[in-house]
Amino acid sequence: MTEYDDIDALAVLGVTEEASEAEIRKAYRKRSLKVHPDRNPDNPVAAEEFHKLTIAAEILLDPSKRIQLADVAKAKKAKAERFAKFDTRRQDLQADLDRREKEALEERKLAQKQKRDAQSELERVREEGKRRRMDKTQQLNQDLERESKLNLDKDPEESSPQDKVIRLKWTRKERPNWSGDVIESNRDAIFAILSTFGKVNQVVLPPKKEFTASGKKPKSSSAIVEFDDLVGAFGAVQSSKRGVLDGVSVDWIGGVEPSSIQELRDSGRLHGKSENTSGDTPSFDFTIPVPNSKISYESETLMRMKERERLRQQILEEEGE
Repeated sequence: MTEYDDIDALAVLGVTEEASEAEIRKAYRKRSLKVHPDRNPDNPVAAEEFHKLTIAAEILLDPSKRIQLADVAKAKKAKAERFAKFDTRRQDLQADLDRREKEALEERKLAQKQKRDAQSELERVREEGKRRRMDKTQQLNQDLERESKLNLDKDPEESSPQDKVIRLKWTRKERPNWSGDVIESNRDAIFAILSTFGKVNQVVLPPKKEFTASGKKPKSSSAIVEFDDLVGAFGAVQSSKRGVLDGVSVDWIGGVEPSSIQELRDSGRLHGKSENTSGDTPSFDFTIPVPNSKISYESETLMRMKERERLRQQILEEEGE
């Protein structure tokens, strides 16, 4: 009887629960004559009213459906009586529940607003930090340009290619774009940053290790960077002390400042504090042949490639300790 749930058969035919079959048929004929579509062509709801009359008569003339209708009517009446007997306490509980739900909704709205405000503030702080880093980088570049005007754009004749090589070390959490799964992408990201200090010849990265020799995930990564000139390497090392490269430790490959840098200071051509980080910084036996008339450019390139592979293995062994 679910298709008849929305029709009150007794009300539609205007009869009582005790009405006989003859009374039901009589009421149906009387009412159907008034709303029959053929008699009311101009009435747009006549067909719907006639359909309701037909369904109501079908329900009341079917003994099983009529019994079911009576049961439904009793259930509705009992439900209405139960609701009518709600005492003040129950009503208060319902009101308290409504109030709590409203308060919870307001708290969620407030929490969402606070989250949005916090996100906006975080974005503002990030933009401010980015702007400051750019300012520091610009200032550093200006300093390097001034030094270049003092003929520091060229290395001293007695400097070694090793003097232009530095070592980077960073935590993977702070530099995720340097620590991804794609080595080439990591190298490009490092190359883009370090190129602000001078021309970079090569960036040597070891294959990414998922676990150390002790079975733990590595927290840090490292790389070897060779600059084309001494000034670029010097600027990169100084940047870590000036706060330009946040979260990145930059040092000379041998752990100590090259003698060629100190010679420039002694001659008055370079200003800055002397540094010596030989304490805990590991030493690398990194030798690149000095180009001369007896060594061709192709031979030197081949030797550099072999040296790069040796360095990669050395970094892997160090990170596994």
